[in-house]
Amino acid sequence: ASRREQERIRNSAPFTEEEWATIKAAQADFWTFLTTVYAASFDGELFLYSNGEFGPFVLGTVHHMWADKIGGRQHPDTHGDKMGPYNHWRIMAPRMHLKSTVLGRGYIFWRFFSEGMDVDAFYFDYKKPLAEEHVTILKRDIEKNSFCRFWTDQNPTATSIIDFNVSFREARKKDMPKLTDKEKEKLPLTDKQWRAECEAEGILAATRGRHPKIVMCDDILSDFADPAESVEIARINDIFERVILSLPPPDGTLGVVGTPQSPHDILHKLQENPLFYCGIFPAVKDYASEDVLWPEMFDFKRLMATKRSITPSAFEVEYQLHPRESIDQFLDTTCIEACLDNALTRFVPREGETWDNPDKMNVYGGMDVGKEVHPSHVVFYVEMPPEPGEGDMGWLLQIYEEWLDGMKYNEQVVMLNELIRYFDPTRFYFDSTRSELEDRGLTKRATGIKFKRSNKASMSTLLEKRINNSWYHYSGSGEDAAAG
Repeated sequence: ASRREQERIRNSAPFTEEEWATIKAAQADFWTFLTTVYAASFDGELFLYSNGEFGPFVLGTVHHMWADKIGGRQHPDTHGDKMGPYNHWRIMAPRMHLKSTVLGRGYIFWRFFSEGMDVDAFYFDYKKPLAEEHVTILKRDIEKNSFCRFWTDQNPTATSIIDFNVSFREARKKDMPKLTDKEKEKLPLTDKQWRAECEAEGILAATRGRHPKIVMCDDILSDFADPAESVEIARINDIFERVILSLPPPDGTLGVVGTPQSPHDILHKLQENPLFYCGIFPAVKDYASEDVLWPEMFDFKRLMATKRSITPSAFEVEYQLHPRESIDQFLDTTCIEACLDNALTRFVPREGETWDNPDKMNVYGGMDVGKEVHPSHVVFYVEMPPEPGEGDMGWLLQIYEEWLDGMKYNEQVVMLNELIRYFDPTRFYFDSTRSELEDRGLTKRATGIKFKRSNKASMSTLLEKRINNSWYHYSGSGEDAAAG
């Protein structure tokens, strides 16, 4: 294989003056690289534009903005007061809009092309086969690119490992201009060379130790066919914070691109990290004006056709970048967050005392009786009267909650009896569907409810009404009703 590589390079024609000008310009600017050198990897391929015609590889304004943010320069449509390049960035972008092509493989290719010294990269995806697929595509793009014809593949038999010796045979270009072309051909090739390497790995297998110059995390949350469960999302968040953030050296690059899964996933958590440039680019920017992200390829009409074909909920996740968890859940995350107050403290029951309730407000309690993998949960609320102008529904203020993890049912009953004595609730309900607490001495003040489809629907509707009542939609004029 190495002999074939040497023969191929020996027979390759030297770069023309025009090619040299392109190489120098592309090495200096990421956007120029994308539209000249990288575009050469797609020579002969045709793509279906939004107008129904086929044409060559084309990029849009949004890709120019991405290139300027992570590669340098400032595009007129770029927002913010900081100039690129950013060496830490997180970008959420829709499917089919070249986020992996431009921000993942394209960026690594540009660094290989322009670094001028040894450079290594690690490509992470949700699973290793997906990461290997990206590396395989990148290697193929390099091999068929005419601007890389003097690059030597140090591992030509491996499809998903990149190990190139980068060379442009510039030595003959720099020697004495008075020499003839034949004399230049006899000169030794002592041009500048460097090594470019890239390996692939799944995010869950990430380990410490190596410190590559470039770390690329591409859709590390899910492979789309199997949405990551909340426990796995938490695990990925932990791996990212403990391992991934420490992989690149201080002057290294860490890029994160993907589609969100949960309001609490790492794509959202990075929004609060000042080291990262964070951008979110939904496919439809404005429905009223039919303004879209990449009109050359996905105009409003094509996007709406896609929405009908994949279902609206899938479109909201994959193209509008709403977390999958928010699309699937019964209650809106924004409304739930409006009900939270991290400054609240719960009341701690004291033996022999009762909860102080001088205004005789209604107190309600409930218990979700759990199993081994899902612990029981008990809560108490006091009903606060509505403020003027809030209608006839008051507020439920949580005064106590406890997860009874690892507690036996007999112990739960003893604790529950003490809580009911202390808070003296107006009503207290518990889940008696499986009758776990029967014949264990539970006070008669606790009422068991067997869940059926009818009362589940009623409970859900009442809960939704309470949650939505806590959320005011500010119109933007006058005093903000949510301020109180």
